[in-house]
Amino acid sequence: MDAKQNFEQMIKIHVEQPLNVYDMLIPFAKSVAPSSKGIKKLEKEESWRFFMPPLYNYIITCIEVFLEKYFFEQYFKPDRSQYSDFEEWNADFSNFKALYTWPSKSSEKQIRKPFSFQRLQAVEVLYSVVLNKNLEKYNRYKVIKIMFSKRHLSTHKGGFVDQKFLNEFNAFHNNDSSQQLSTKDIGKIAYLKKEWIRDSIKESKYFVDYICS
Repeated sequence: MDAKQNFEQMIKIHVEQPLNVYDMLIPFAKSVAPSSKGIKKLEKEESWRFFMPPLYNYIITCIEVFLEKYFFEQYFKPDRSQYSDFEEWNADFSNFKALYTWPSKSSEKQIRKPFSFQRLQAVEVLYSVVLNKNLEKYNRYKVIKIMFSKRHLSTHKGGFVDQKFLNEFNAFHNNDSSQQLSTKDIGKIAYLKKEWIRDSIKESKYFVDYICS
């Protein structure tokens, strides 16, 4: 199974199938107990919002796993052999890094040990220099970056909006003030809707398609 197939399988099992179960619950509940008061609660977005962050976070995990797996599929050492896995590459990191001229001091600092494919800025440099793939040329790359920022907020800030996220989010929506956050939103939880999860699945697939093209 190659990196793209692995990504698609992960998305299907860990994100799409759970979402489909949620979507099936309401029709099923209506068929079993059409007059139940609980159905109205199930139909409200608030009833589902606490299930959404783990699914959203896993979308980003799927992208990260893909970025790592794809890199090791595409990269060849000078002798045309390949690293067997991340651990072998990490053990040989100094030799690997010495093979390339990094575009700037700041970009070179991104390529550090231990390397993490969770750091999108570092992956940008790695892919650009080593694989000659410029992620920033992807026409919806800003969407991918804000997706990573949302996952960071959920995972490391408990979903509570802080000033850094507010700035990033508002910069992303700089052409639509109605979508922007205000300073009053700082300290509040940034909830996720089911349709946003589905949109993010699509965005992640478009991004993977771009890299594989």
